[in-house]
Amino acid sequence: MMQEELKLPSPPTSTVVDDSIRLQEATRANQQDQVPHATSTEVPYGNDLSCSKEKRGHLFFGCMCDMRRAVIAVDVISIVLAVIEVCVAITALALFDEISQTTNDDVFSGWVKTNKHASEALLGFVIGFGFVAILFYSLGIYGAANFNQCMVCAALVYHCIAVFANLVSLNIPGILLSGLFVYPHVMLFREIRLGVMTEETYVRERKTCCGPY
Repeated sequence: MMQEELKLPSPPTSTVVDDSIRLQEATRANQQDQVPHATSTEVPYGNDLSCSKEKRGHLFFGCMCDMRRAVIAVDVISIVLAVIEVCVAITALALFDEISQTTNDDVFSGWVKTNKHASEALLGFVIGFGFVAILFYSLGIYGAANFNQCMVCAALVYHCIAVFANLVSLNIPGILLSGLFVYPHVMLFREIRLGVMTEETYVRERKTCCGPY
């Protein structure tokens, strides 16, 4: 009896092709996993203000200290001037009656008696204005030291009020001095708002008149 030759069916061509494609994809994925990828939180060096080593902020008058130190300096000077102004006004208020009684000038004595209440009110206003100024200038110092733009803005507003008061009284030296004190506050407020001047970037931004530190 003749035995018939048994033929096994050959595997489908599509199955072989699919296995080959899967093998290639697995190999490609394995190679990609071995390559380190940059995370989405990475920022290019040139665009990150905290990473850049080049100073980005302004200098006081373009060649002196950074704006943070400039604000602290001008607000300290402003406090000293305000304290002197308050002391003079308090002294004048305390000696007002004594001056009017001891002077031999009848015209001056009469003027003092006539304008006593108005003069006392004016001196009281100067004293109150001086104490409020000391408060706002102290906020400016604290804001500059702690990179707080709101407190720097508070001191800026009061310096602008001082400019207006000097304009009304036609005090030319006062206008120039108050305008000078406004300048660093504007620049520091802008730098803090833009992120140029922060606690992290101050290592890069700090500058004194005598050197980088």
